[in-house]
This record gives sequence, C-alpha cells and structure tokens, in this order.
Amino acid sequence: MNNLDFTSNTSAKTLWLAIKAKLTEIYSEPEAGAMAFWVMEYIYRLPKTSVLADVTVQPQTARLSTVMQRLLAAEPIQYITGVSDFYGLEFFVNQHVLIPRPETEFLVDQIVTEFKNKGSITLLDVGTGSGCIAVSLAKNLPQAKVLAVDISSGALDVAQRNAARHEVKVQFTPMDILRATLEPFPELDVIVSNPPYIRDSEKSLMHKNVLGFEPDTALFVPDTEPLLFYERIASLAMLSLKKSGKLFFEINEAFGQEMRELLEKTGFHSVEILKDLQGKDRIAMAVKREN
Repeated sequence: MNNLDFTSNTSAKTLWLAIKAKLTEIYSEPEAGAMAFWVMEYIYRLPKTSVLADVTVQPQTARLSTVMQRLLAAEPIQYITGVSDFYGLEFFVNQHVLIPRPETEFLVDQIVTEFKNKGSITLLDVGTGSGCIAVSLAKNLPQAKVLAVDISSGALDVAQRNAARHEVKVQFTPMDILRATLEPFPELDVIVSNPPYIRDSEKSLMHKNVLGFEPDTALFVPDTEPLLFYERIASLAMLSLKKSGKLFFEINEAFGQEMRELLEKTGFHSVEILKDLQGKDRIAMAVKREN
C-alpha cells in the first residue's frame, strides 16, 4: 500500500505518520490522526504514549493492508473490530445493527436514574437493534423484567449475543411494530424506543461511513411521515402501559415541539423534551394519563 509497504522493523511514530497521511485521503487531519492511533492500538497493541515514545514495531504488512483497505472504504471502526462501547459495556456489532451512539446513552441514563431505587418493573424496548438499550437497562436495573422487539432477525441474533455476553435475561421477540400489536406482553411500566427518525432528505448530510454500512431500515423515514414510528408506538403505549406508565423516546432534533404535541394529543401528560450535550432536542418523556 504505497508508503505503508514496510518490510522490516520500523519506528512506531514513523508508521503512525504514514497511516495518518494515508487516511487524510478521505478524513480530516484530526480524524485521520485519531484513527491512526486506533490502528496502532488495534494491530500492534501500542497505546498512544508508546507510539509517541517511538518504540520499534514489526509492520505486519498483510494485516495492516486489510484494515487500511476497510478504513479507506469508509467502513466504521466498530464494524472492523466487531465491538462498540456503550454505557460502560462492550457490545458486539455487525452490519445488521446500528452502532450505538452517545445520544442513546443519555436516553438509557434517564431511565436508570428514575428507576434504580424503585421496585420491580416491566420494561419494553421497541426496535432493540444491538440490544444496547435493553441489555444496559437489564444490567443496571436488576429488578426489571426486560422485553425487547425488532423486525430484523439479524439484529435479534446480535442482541441475544449481547445479552448472553453480559449475563442478563432479556426476552427478545421478532415484531414489525407498524403492523403488530403489543398484546403478547403484560401491562408495562415503561416503553422505550430509539426508532428510525432521520428523514430521507437528510441523507445528503450524512457521512459515507453511515450511508454505506449501517442498515437503512434502522435509520430512515419518509419525509412525508417523519413521526411514523412515534405515532404508532405512542398509540400502542396507550393500550399497553399501566396507569401512570412512562414512555421514553430518542427523537430527531428537528421535531421537539411536534413530539410534545403528538404525545399530548395521544393521551400523555407531563411531557418533557430534554436537550443533549449539544443543546439539541433529543429525548421525549411522557406519562400515561390515569383516565
């Protein structure tokens, strides 16, 4: 691979600079530098301090070439390693599931904070994907019975693997939430969902590493129905939540006010729209009316 074709031992810093230079072909310099440090850690088990200390490394040209080809095709690092960190846990991921995001950690934290000192609850995660929400909640709320559904069999396989990895019990069920009901489940205390919410028209704003690799069905909704999943889940929640049960959503920052109106119209009260660390509307929380 051009300037990465080292055939003998070389200095870590020299190799890092060569990797960084190659990655600047498609990434900004700060991103390329950070990713180059990741390559050094992933392939050579060298932390940043060792790279900067300029220790000697054996290039491992074939493995380096494979990883660089994937990075230069804009494949996310998490799919290359097969793991992603989320809420203090490590999750297996592949191209059947979205890579867990920090915004979703914010969603999980709201639920953990509210229920950690309360009694037993039954909780449903709609559109579980990798299972990062369901598994994190099961791990941090041991008193909770956690249920989860997804339309994708590939995603459910990943989620089950993550539940086993972290030794938690989650009941996973295949379900198309737009066509099914929640009748198979008992009365629920909590429903949580991070459904598809990016409008088709927003695709042009997204990086190739998302568009080319992460599953479209977990990301996008038609411009004509941007709240499609929220409307459906909120309606089902009114039927399946216990009195004073609570609904939690991750939302599109552009629809904070619309989400408030939707939830109030559906029959929820105490609606809150919380902003993330970037000051964007990100979480909707609401309570089912008692009558």
